[in-house]
Amino acid sequence: MTLTLAADLTYTGKEHTMAARCPHCKAAGVRIIYGMPDPDLGAAADRGEVFLGGCVLPEGELPTWHCPACGHEWRLHRPQAAPAKPRR
Repeated sequence: MTLTLAADLTYTGKEHTMAARCPHCKAAGVRIIYGMPDPDLGAAADRGEVFLGGCVLPEGELPTWHCPACGHEWRLHRPQAAPAKPRR
């Protein structure tokens, strides 16, 4: 089962993961994982399930998605929910 949640995000029930679409080429992206990987995470990166972002983190917002097809990296920005209207 695959559900399209937004133009750039898809849920695949088999893997229980979210997959973002690259804003440049529209290919499926993979999550960027930062920090020292353990062997299981290294194996997942070898299979192309995640992308290892490194252990040294620069300041500022970091990308959360990587496109294996074109190499573009981006961060999904979710729209903020509208504030609730006060009750009278």
